[in-house]
Amino acid sequence: MEIIIEIVLQVFAELVLQILFELGVSGIFEPFRVRFNRYLAIFGYMVFGIISGLLSLIISKQLMIADPDYQKLNILFSALIAGVLMIAIGKFRNPGNMERSETRMLFFCGFVFAFSLSVTRYFLLRSP
Repeated sequence: MEIIIEIVLQVFAELVLQILFELGVSGIFEPFRVRFNRYLAIFGYMVFGIISGLLSLIISKQLMIADPDYQKLNILFSALIAGVLMIAIGKFRNPGNMERSETRMLFFCGFVFAFSLSVTRYFLLRSP
């Protein structure tokens, strides 16, 4: 039971960071309405995921999940959930029909952000 609570807390913390980041970025760029290069956007999400992972070390200097096998599963699991959540947020903010490429891009950006955040924390905090 304890491991389930640890996983849920870890995923929740990463999703909150993802939502805050997404709202901040869209709030900054909304007035400009510029189409972005997809590869540059993915790179930016990766960089901000790494930075968020480093900043999260200020809040918590230990991994929330103690079991090393579950830590590795959490990296993929939380990234997949973040990607799906990004699609849901995108559809909520734009209730019209989204193009398939936009949906894939939302998923991939959310996935890359959460994955790089999780991997950064994992490699810096894992026990040798």
